Amino acid sequence: MPKIKRENMKTTVIALLLSFCAAFTLYAEKVEIPRTILVLINSSNDPFITEDYNVVHFSAESVLNHLGMNVRYHDVSKGLPSDDSLDEIYGILSYFTDATMPRAKEYCLWATEQIDNGKKFVVWRNFGAFRDADSDEETSKDLVALFFRKLGLEYLENWSDSPFLIDIVEKDDTMMDFENSIEGTVELYEQFLSADAENKVYLRLNRSDLDFGDSDAIVTTPSGGFIMDGCGLFINYIDKRMRWYIDPFKFFSEAFVIEEIPSYDTTTLFGKRILYSHIDGDGMRNISLEDKKTPSGNIIFEEILKKYSLPISVSFITAETNARYLGSAKTESLAREILKFDNIEGGIHGFAHPLDWYKKIVYFPINNYSKKIYNIQELELENSESSYLSGARATVGWKEYLEAETLEAAEYVNENLMPPGKRVAINMWTGNCRAPADAIAIVDSMGIANINGGDTRFDRANPSYTGVAALTRQDKGMVQFQTSNSNENIYTNDWTGPFDGFSYVIESFIQSEYPTLVASKPRRVLPMNIYYHFYSGEREDSVRATKEAYDYALSQDVIPIFASEYVKAARGFVEGKTFIRDDDSWEFRDYGHCRTIRLNSNTIFPDMARSENVLGFVVWESYCYIHLSEGDSAVLYLSNSAPKVPLLESSSAIVYNCKISKGDISFESRTFREEEYTFVNMGRYSKYDVTMKLLGSDDIFYSKKIKSDKKGKLIVRAPKSEAFSIKVLLK
Repeated sequence: MPKIKRENMKTTVIALLLSFCAAFTLYAEKVEIPRTILVLINSSNDPFITEDYNVVHFSAESVLNHLGMNVRYHDVSKGLPSDDSLDEIYGILSYFTDATMPRAKEYCLWATEQIDNGKKFVVWRNFGAFRDADSDEETSKDLVALFFRKLGLEYLENWSDSPFLIDIVEKDDTMMDFENSIEGTVELYEQFLSADAENKVYLRLNRSDLDFGDSDAIVTTPSGGFIMDGCGLFINYIDKRMRWYIDPFKFFSEAFVIEEIPSYDTTTLFGKRILYSHIDGDGMRNISLEDKKTPSGNIIFEEILKKYSLPISVSFITAETNARYLGSAKTESLAREILKFDNIEGGIHGFAHPLDWYKKIVYFPINNYSKKIYNIQELELENSESSYLSGARATVGWKEYLEAETLEAAEYVNENLMPPGKRVAINMWTGNCRAPADAIAIVDSMGIANINGGDTRFDRANPSYTGVAALTRQDKGMVQFQTSNSNENIYTNDWTGPFDGFSYVIESFIQSEYPTLVASKPRRVLPMNIYYHFYSGEREDSVRATKEAYDYALSQDVIPIFASEYVKAARGFVEGKTFIRDDDSWEFRDYGHCRTIRLNSNTIFPDMARSENVLGFVVWESYCYIHLSEGDSAVLYLSNSAPKVPLLESSSAIVYNCKISKGDISFESRTFREEEYTFVNMGRYSKYDVTMKLLGSDDIFYSKKIKSDKKGKLIVRAPKSEAFSIKVLLK
């Protein structure tokens, strides 16, 4: 047998496109590269498996997001994907836990056809189509063998579940033992042999009772890849925690050949790590356990919202705020005071706070809307994912219920709490945060953002990238955007203590950029998200922990934005399109507010002279982050040499309408504190005049003289201001 190959597979993007051309959409002078991985699941073997409740969603989807890919799920128990639905699919990942499925032969033929059509195909765990679930007929061995030959493997069967017969004989440390050692853990065996000289084998097993018992268990091939059952991911079925045996970034990047494709990125904006903060409305009326008299909402207002001058998105449970229901004139007055602040964005957190959206279980009993559940066992049965000990059931119809929790909640806030000129900008999902497609559709029709769910935690309690939530959750084609970090309820064990536990979010901030708990290089996989509830105002410890999170985040190189602005960037990630043009340049379209493109190299740069709607770039660790102008499209040419022309290196606030030359810079922005805009390749030791005007005004309200340094770096500082235009002119 050949030794495991260590050298890199030399597959360029151009070669990829040539081999894939039948699978891509062709346009004159350019080719669109699909950005979606189709994940195949099978609920016929496990009724709990859904598109938002499966191992791939909880482990690999965030990895694929980082690699620039969206993920779509298809349940093969409901039939095969239609031909039309495959047009925007880049590659296919199957994850089956059993050897049977309905119409197994049909699936086997279809899967083989997809490889023939140029789709990369990754088999993870069980092939899934060895036997037909309806007829109980075994699938032809020749058909199964043909699929694996197309994948680049020879399948010899010889299944065993005796761990005493299985040994690891070769292991490549560049792929294996990423978060958890695989030594002594392999309990299943099937015999697969690498059958293509271009394959890369990372794990080889041996079954000792066979004359020739070698089996290649982790393989990337020119057609995709293979992860043998039990060799990719450790799953603790008691606490549901997972750890990677393989390096999933390396494996999926190689198997799907996406390392060289520029990625849309939602962690970084204008060269700085995104920071956003949002507050769920729970506990606004809760009384402080310190002074026994002050409502928690007032404490958060005084101790956090008034003291931290940065964008914060604040939501309200409208039944708890509205004086017609459970609120009072005081709660409404407090909400109005909060929403007056320019750095506060208004949001909604339900009317009666659904705990289980599908089953219409809400937290608050409301006359003529919901009835209290007195049987705790019934509540636990209906809402088993929640630790709530009380609740109610909405008695109104489905449409009326969803509209009350979304549309009507927003109308109340807009009409009764918002100052002139402000509107609700975001909906923050409640309870188990599994929003039905109908509810997401209502929120989308309102033109506001939606967020919550995910519960990312990457720290000593969960030292794994599997703790990083996917960017989105999907339901019947509708998209829910998930948070980037857990809230204090998670860190305080369902608000039972320790009540300063939220300070541990800082560890997730660190590990999701500079990991030390796993064998990973620096890799920014998340923005910073400070996410908590009004009830944190109950206790001095929780207020202090919240301040620690803010203080740490603001000590870093960040760009603070509203939660709705983050969601808009995430939607741009989902909807953005990527093309490669016949002159080897890249074109990006429909990216909306996702204005960052990441290159997986720090030695390739944008060719600023040839690129269009590209403002600049910054190198961070082994990556290059490229800043796009707002608009519908951008064109990126690449170069091995760093550009010498003036460009935007970084900005700590969002910029619009930015024009840059050595003698003249102009742009628009908005600030909630003093912010910095850094330009490079300007004149050395050059003097510039800075003037600022409010948008729509001809009057200069701020001016300053500044000077570039010896390398031509020019830092423009703007004071706190509502939306403004700025001019920087060479003297």
